[in-house]
Amino acid sequence: MSIRTGRILWSSGASRPALAATRRGLSAWSNDSVPTGSVATLHELGVAAGEAYGDLNSLGTRRDGAWVWTTFAERAARADALGNALASYGVERGDRVAVISKNREEFVATMYGAYAAGAAHVPMYEQQKPEEWEYILNDSEAKVVFVSTAALLPSAREAARKYGKKVLCFEDLEAGSEHNFAEALDYGATLDGAAAAAQRPSATDLASLIYTSGTTGKPKGVELTHDNLVWNCTTMRDLMREEMGAIGHYPTAPVRSLAILPWAHIYGQTIELHGMTAAGHEVAVATDPTTFLAEVAEAKPDCLFAVPALYNRVFDGFQQTKAAMPEKKRALADKAVALGAKKARSRLTDADGSSPPPLTMVESLQHFVLDKLVLSKVRDKLGGKLLFAGNGGAALSKEVRDFMDACGVPMTNGYGLTETSPVLTKEKPLELANDVKGSIGVPLPGVGVKVLDADGAEVAPGEPGELCASGRGVMRGYWKNPEATAEVLFEDGGETWFRTGDQCVVDAAGHVRIVGRIKEQYKLANGKYVVPTPLEEQLARSRYVAQAFLYGDNRPYNVVLLALDWVAVAEKFGEAGSVAMPAPYLFEPAAAVEGLLEAHGDELKALLADEIAAHSSGFKNFELPEKFTILTEGFNLKRGMVTPKMSVKRPAVFAAHEADVDALYAEDDCAADEPIAASA
Repeated sequence: MSIRTGRILWSSGASRPALAATRRGLSAWSNDSVPTGSVATLHELGVAAGEAYGDLNSLGTRRDGAWVWTTFAERAARADALGNALASYGVERGDRVAVISKNREEFVATMYGAYAAGAAHVPMYEQQKPEEWEYILNDSEAKVVFVSTAALLPSAREAARKYGKKVLCFEDLEAGSEHNFAEALDYGATLDGAAAAAQRPSATDLASLIYTSGTTGKPKGVELTHDNLVWNCTTMRDLMREEMGAIGHYPTAPVRSLAILPWAHIYGQTIELHGMTAAGHEVAVATDPTTFLAEVAEAKPDCLFAVPALYNRVFDGFQQTKAAMPEKKRALADKAVALGAKKARSRLTDADGSSPPPLTMVESLQHFVLDKLVLSKVRDKLGGKLLFAGNGGAALSKEVRDFMDACGVPMTNGYGLTETSPVLTKEKPLELANDVKGSIGVPLPGVGVKVLDADGAEVAPGEPGELCASGRGVMRGYWKNPEATAEVLFEDGGETWFRTGDQCVVDAAGHVRIVGRIKEQYKLANGKYVVPTPLEEQLARSRYVAQAFLYGDNRPYNVVLLALDWVAVAEKFGEAGSVAMPAPYLFEPAAAVEGLLEAHGDELKALLADEIAAHSSGFKNFELPEKFTILTEGFNLKRGMVTPKMSVKRPAVFAAHEADVDALYAEDDCAADEPIAASA
């Protein structure tokens, strides 16, 4: 018996059929066919979705120029078969099963297959180093390891060898191989399933053990239960339905997303994978984030869940296209965005029900024409069907958010952490309260929040402090690490509270605004505190700056290290194509980068001084850098300076560039009140 199936729905280059037309004769769909509260575990969610949504499409994978779809029923069958196989391998309730893979259909099978056997799922990234895999496999005591590709199999097998773990590979097609994943599926399908059925999980069992990225030390395993994740994904599913209603869309058929976020990370896993499963929606799986713009045009998603880097790419692409236009066309493009922004803003409502002024009749006519000429082209690049977009993982600049809104793609921000399953707060759509820097919305139903000062006392509304949260999403603790758990969890009023480590402000209406990470905050020699992240993110909005690292701990003023986007720099100086970025923030060849700096160093310094000035408005004088230096290398995985989700490891950056920082402060020839100085 084989359960490896898939149906081609549409080919690359073909237009996407109307949603309702593709489903005639298929299972009936309703957004709440799996009602909130009807399932207690993710295993039950997968089974219920398989029964409720049956032969509707669930996961789409691009293969040989076409999108091949797996239905909900097929997904449930694969999970059941793999759960049977895992139980036969000796996996018991409460054990751990690990996977090293990017997003793909088999990844989902391992996850829901683990749940079927009563085991917890331990996801890892392909781009992590083998020694990181080994650490996680050893710490989690995973019994079985799945790996995505034949190329990664030897390294994964070596990482697992010391601990005698069984290794299965999605791409091992050798008949009879001990690593053949497909044969394991087929074998599980022949079993009666009694062993797996006897060890199904409960709501309080561990569902997912996700290792945090470890920006300051060894990764910690975050223990998330089935109840944590079921609550968060069904709550977000229900809020997504409300969001679509708020923008005037009431779907009669499933909507589609394009999965860009890694499911090894909690944001993509809970919101997109589990949440879309609960709703019966479709998820087209992006091949790779670098191919996003090509695949989004083919997949034609109705919604996107992404991080700022993706929306920044869309905005930067528009800016670059506009820069190449003749002056009159640039003016029309600016006018289109301005009118689109005014129209979007006029849809927002304040607490008293009032709204900003709408477009005038003349402006409405102008917008109608310019939307067709300019803004629709942006929407077309995103597939042409996008209804709304969600942002998480990091703050999105107001400039980029306003641009997306202007293009007719309403956006909402959300906030949370791995330790909270993840979402704690989310903006309500079309509210004027969202239109402030750092807005992350209001607490989800059932989430409690309070802001504490350094002494643990609750601050008044509007005052900054550390955000603490309670609710069903709060983790059980850190795996085998009671000391670390005690640092972040505390009891108060009969509830467990989590210290987020984020500095926030909560206003009297309960709207939350994030200021920065408390651990990243430092004090200048004059006693003033600086949170570097907001300014770093703004400086990285420059077309020529890939990353920025602000520093001033116990120093008289701030300095900043600028890791440039050398592809954009090469284009700026007429050397397009001389530099490539084969991986995030890795620029090659090094000789070409050095050559650009040598040939255009003085021009670059002047350009960057202007860019810093342009992107630092709104910050206080003491927060601004007085000097900067240009780095020829970015903060990347190869250098060990970022996590798999691209969070910067500040200690690693400082250790590698301490001499550069010291050199900036040693330049006594530049007085503190002179214009910003640069070195290279």
